[in-house]
Amino acid sequence: MGDSDNVLSNLERMFPVFQPLFDLARQLAKPEVRAALAKAFKNFEQHIREEEQVFLDFIVKHGWIGLEHYVTSEQLRLFVKAETESGPEAADNLVCACFPAETIEGIIFGWKQIPYFQARKQVCDDVNRAYQTGMHSLVIATLLPCAEGICAGVEGADPKSVHAVQNAAKKVRFSSEIDADFGAAMIAVIENSYYRRTDFGVPESGFNRHRILHGRSADYATPANSIRAILLVQTAVGLYQSIAEEAEQIRRNGQTQKA
Repeated sequence: MGDSDNVLSNLERMFPVFQPLFDLARQLAKPEVRAALAKAFKNFEQHIREEEQVFLDFIVKHGWIGLEHYVTSEQLRLFVKAETESGPEAADNLVCACFPAETIEGIIFGWKQIPYFQARKQVCDDVNRAYQTGMHSLVIATLLPCAEGICAGVEGADPKSVHAVQNAAKKVRFSSEIDADFGAAMIAVIENSYYRRTDFGVPESGFNRHRILHGRSADYATPANSIRAILLVQTAVGLYQSIAEEAEQIRRNGQTQKA
């Protein structure tokens, strides 16, 4: 009998009321049970990875940057099902339902914490009012330049660059593999959808910064695209804060080393 068995036997004698737990411990200690549990955990991990990939594919395909912060896995499954059965517009409608007025208001007013919007508080108020009253063309046209302005002000950014959002997205370091996967999805949406170079001579729908701000898109003013614009700015705010925090940490480390 091993040491662990001796310990368990002693505990059984001392605490007979816990005998069901001790029996369970003995079962879990069996090699075949450990192997079955290891397989189950491996299968569960694989399921989580597959579900995550479905989420990433949906985000990239439909240009839903930052959506992962606001919806659950169950909601994601409903989005994918709606798209499969009824098309992307049905999925967009479900996504919009996940953003009630108070959620949108909370996101927008949270922007006032960063310097860019501290100097533009009226913009936040106007955008919130426009969204709540269904003036989506105003929401989108106002927020697209703001995303670029925020990212142009991040630590170390070239203020003359016309790729401020893309550059900021590539500067962020991710703390986990999952975060890195969603970070890659964020960059894919930015580069392949929102800021993708487009031929103005070819009719095209979708949420594209160049088509909207250069007056080439006539069908962009939808609730879904308003939320895309809001999530884009929210992403820009997050990039600004992450880069600022990292720069501050580097400065603190440098001061500590000098001391």
